[in-house]
Amino acid sequence: MENQEQELPPLTETNHSLIVHLLQFIGFVLPFGGIIGPLVYMLIQRDKAPVVVEAGREVLAFQVSVTLYFLALIVIGLIPIVGWILSLLLIPLGLVLVLYVLIQIIMGCVKASRREAVNYPLKLGFVVEAVKQI
Repeated sequence: MENQEQELPPLTETNHSLIVHLLQFIGFVLPFGGIIGPLVYMLIQRDKAPVVVEAGREVLAFQVSVTLYFLALIVIGLIPIVGWILSLLLIPLGLVLVLYVLIQIIMGCVKASRREAVNYPLKLGFVVEAVKQI
């Protein structure tokens, strides 16, 4: 038997798109990782794989919007009296939001692997417009 080294095939555009969507999981480990990871990959690969730009913009708009939702929950929770009263609602709401984001990321990865267009919900309009500038 010959020990032949096989060259790995180059990443296809589908794989690049999938990587951008998978990089969102960094946000569950590192603060703002779900934004920084896809942004860096998008900026590095934008000339080599144009589909990465479209996927990256979608991911960034979703992640920035979700981050703003979480920050709003935190700010409301820090308001004296109102935050304390609403804390019984804010904590479960935050957990539901985390679960929702996790499900949306998984669904986005599955769609990207099938070469389907991914359109994340709950994106803020001004965030979408800002991300288009990247």
